[in-house]
Amino acid sequence: MRIAIMGAGGIGSFYAARLSQAGAEVVLIARGAHLAAIRQDGLRVEGLDPPLAPLRLPATDQPAELAPVDIALLCTKMYDIEDAARALLPVLRDDSFVLTQQNGVEAGALIRPILGAERVLDGVSYVSGHVQAPGVVRVHGEVRNAIEFGEADNSSSDRARDFAALCARAGFTARIADDIEAVLWHKFIIAASFAGVMTLTRLPVGPVREDPDTRRLLGAAVAEAEAVARARGVQVSDGLAEQLFGFADALPAELTASMLEDLLHGRRLEVTWLSGAVARLGREAGVATPVHATIYAGLKLHAGGTPAY
Repeated sequence: MRIAIMGAGGIGSFYAARLSQAGAEVVLIARGAHLAAIRQDGLRVEGLDPPLAPLRLPATDQPAELAPVDIALLCTKMYDIEDAARALLPVLRDDSFVLTQQNGVEAGALIRPILGAERVLDGVSYVSGHVQAPGVVRVHGEVRNAIEFGEADNSSSDRARDFAALCARAGFTARIADDIEAVLWHKFIIAASFAGVMTLTRLPVGPVREDPDTRRLLGAAVAEAEAVARARGVQVSDGLAEQLFGFADALPAELTASMLEDLLHGRRLEVTWLSGAVARLGREAGVATPVHATIYAGLKLHAGGTPAY
């Protein structure tokens, strides 16, 4: 199976490492100094057990140069997703598919008009990691249940089962969802709320969950996003807030959201597609979202990549 990883960052590099070890033919699509370092020294993926030697995989910033692929894992940020989808068009056959791995809930809707609805499977990633330096990615702990994904109609297709089987051979689970819309929203609620509060406070998860005021703020953000999901007819599980706090309390205290890392390094932010999307979708559904609206207002002036002060 030939697989393109579009975006060799914290998520994409984990997949590249594990899938190539399982015998898949993996090609990387990256850019800039990160691409140059990968070409020169290989891709170093740190934080895996046992440690891996640098991955010597084909890498390019020109997908049209590649031979056709069976699958493309789309691991870019939301603000790059439409350009990334267009760049993938030359390497997709009619029977190829693209698997979304974004935090935002609207990824599939944005790229289906570009790629064709039949080529897109929606998914979420539970991998956490970041680029430490050009060519060097650190994964925050080994992830066994790494992906949930599915067809838009929630069918269990041959192509979904084949990919899930490959992931199992690679040592992690890619679960085919019974209700992919609910899965997307569950991850979106987590990502928008946790990333929003951590980035607004400039703090990792430990201090945020321990302080009573920021813990209440986080709970309010989760409740707002959950209310928007329910108003839009999404089947969100009961007791979601309690589940998410259980999840948060088990995380390493020093864990930071990728959006906070982006803010601190002067990179672009996904806030428009996270808290901004909660606020926008809430307005459309008639649901008040004062916490997410405030998070968006507080961060949107940094969304273009201005340095933090």
